Amino acid sequence: MYFYATGNGLHEVASAAFNEYCDPDIFSGDLCGGLFVNDFYTGNTMFFVGVLLMNTSLLITERRNPDETSAGSSQAALMVNAAVYAVTVLAYAGFDRAPVGLVYSVAMLLIAGGLFLNVRPQHRKFPFITYSALGYALGGSASLVARIWA
Repeated sequence: MYFYATGNGLHEVASAAFNEYCDPDIFSGDLCGGLFVNDFYTGNTMFFVGVLLMNTSLLITERRNPDETSAGSSQAALMVNAAVYAVTVLAYAGFDRAPVGLVYSVAMLLIAGGLFLNVRPQHRKFPFITYSALGYALGGSASLVARIWA
């Protein structure tokens, strides 16, 4: 949680200062260079490390404690929600100036995808693993395509 909150705070403050005092397309000098690094790399890296740790802990918790009550529920809402989440992954990982979001989405795809392959025969008992694997598979793949052709 610390990395998530601190990274988000550092990113937002650096982003506001960078966009206020520097030309975001052509910047120079120590102040603008430092703000750029703190905005796009340091803040984002801390933020995504925090998100990765939080999501991984939830995925592992669900893997150790399957949700027996969700086994009979419809998967349609889960799939639609994962597709919507995939669009948010694409927006950040596919089009952001720094590749930190793309690295995060690929890491989450590997973690969630690996867990999903492990529980696939019983995937209905693991809605968060299924949702995450689908969301990051769609969003991560679309982000890679966007980065290649952008």
